[in-house]
Amino acid sequence: MDTARQKLETNDLREWCVRTGAVLNQARELLDDLNTFPVPNFNTGTNLANSWAVATRATQTLPLPLRPAEFMAAVSREVAKFPHGSVGIFLASGFAACAEAWGDAPVVRPADLLMSVDAMDRAFREVSGSDTWEFGLSRLITTVSEQLSELELLTLSQVVDTALVCAQEATIDSADAHGGVGDAGLAGACLIFASLADLAATAEGDVPTNVSTVQAMLSDWANRSRSVAESLRHTVPGGEFGATFHFEALDMPTGKLRESLRAASSEVLICKVLDGIGAGRFVAHVHTPSPLAALPYPHGAVLIHHLGRNPEAFEGDEDPLTRLTADFDNVVVLSDFAARQAPLVTPGLLVLSAAPALVETYARAGATVLLGTENSEQICWAWRSLPKGRAALIIPADPETRKMALTMRDSLDDAELSDSPVMVADTEDELSAAWLVQSLQGKQFRGENLEQLRDLETACRDLKAGIRVEPLSHHDLDTQIRDLVNDLGPNRELHAVISSGNVSTDRMNLQLALANYADIELVAYYGGQPGSTYIGVRF
Repeated sequence: MDTARQKLETNDLREWCVRTGAVLNQARELLDDLNTFPVPNFNTGTNLANSWAVATRATQTLPLPLRPAEFMAAVSREVAKFPHGSVGIFLASGFAACAEAWGDAPVVRPADLLMSVDAMDRAFREVSGSDTWEFGLSRLITTVSEQLSELELLTLSQVVDTALVCAQEATIDSADAHGGVGDAGLAGACLIFASLADLAATAEGDVPTNVSTVQAMLSDWANRSRSVAESLRHTVPGGEFGATFHFEALDMPTGKLRESLRAASSEVLICKVLDGIGAGRFVAHVHTPSPLAALPYPHGAVLIHHLGRNPEAFEGDEDPLTRLTADFDNVVVLSDFAARQAPLVTPGLLVLSAAPALVETYARAGATVLLGTENSEQICWAWRSLPKGRAALIIPADPETRKMALTMRDSLDDAELSDSPVMVADTEDELSAAWLVQSLQGKQFRGENLEQLRDLETACRDLKAGIRVEPLSHHDLDTQIRDLVNDLGPNRELHAVISSGNVSTDRMNLQLALANYADIELVAYYGGQPGSTYIGVRF
């Protein structure tokens, strides 16, 4: 950054992205504790950190030299490919707005920053739709634009500091309006602007204190709001799902697309990226009680999770005598207090499904679902949306997605795996996947990550030993069923997940074949997956 000429270069923007990524990653739990959204596990802080991490990874692989607009456009495309929650949609839109505003400029000057704020104001209204309600981030950018318009002489520091002050004031107002609980998205904006302000301060020879000041402010608010946030996290699960998906269409107003999605959704956010011939790639995030009804056709892979309770249980507590005597030397504590046990942890479950009709079943059981997996990059995107600091189990539902999942796991670096070790189950059909999710529903494990991974391996091994699943035979179904039910114990049930290929025929054939078994009950689900219908038994 050249303070004499007041400009930002692409290298400065890259440094800002990397710094901000580290700050947000450090603050993800703090930001989640500031959550005011009325859904317990709508973790904006985690979503913001994960979405910005996509931007950070993109900045480290982009070739230089690039003009600032080219840099921001490339980052926007990556974040739009792999957004996390609604805040990821806003980030992708914000980066794209900066690229649009800066055009061919070789550097970014104060006037360019002002134009980018105005462009973001318009873009955020396109994302959320100003005719419904105004999101905190949309309102914040509008306020920043209004405040900057009143300044006569602009410097880089003035622009960034004005944005930071507006973000702090908006966060305070939100906290006052919600009984002391702040807004995680606005708090994240404080950290983003503070990081940029520190970059400017360092270049101008000042001491960079903005990030540390904002962190202290947010920590104080988080301490006051944590009890409220914890009570929210232990409320009854909600009835809505969060779904993020991509689809392609000719360029059309986002308002029209939003109206088509809003019929089945309570919240709709849309961001679009156009190519040179006007074809549009759109990314949308919706909250809906019915994920299938909310999706347009055709669409790409869909990431779905249940916006319900995030089941965590912690046992034990700090010995009160130890706490009271902590400030005194030479004090021996004689206490009957039992040693604190390691916390119980719910593992992260990710189902790679091709069965639209089973999405809600998987999600209500606590799993994140990637419907219609196309490549290993999408699996990595879905895996990174799982809670960190615990073991994760990826549950494929066909052989091809299992290969992709193994490829994705092998591509992860040691640092990511040490924090969140991942295992790929050996399931290759929807019925086995459904039974595995069912067997792990509500399960919590104690111990370090690797111990959790061993517990998951044991659970997978035990399930496999207790089931038998096969594709439905169209040649000798009677013999197949006789072999399957021959070793059944008191649980006299034959389960089936019906594919989309021959729904009526497969169901009728099963009913006819079981007519000779008065004591066997057919438990059939319509999965809607391509390929074969699968049948199986549990011993």
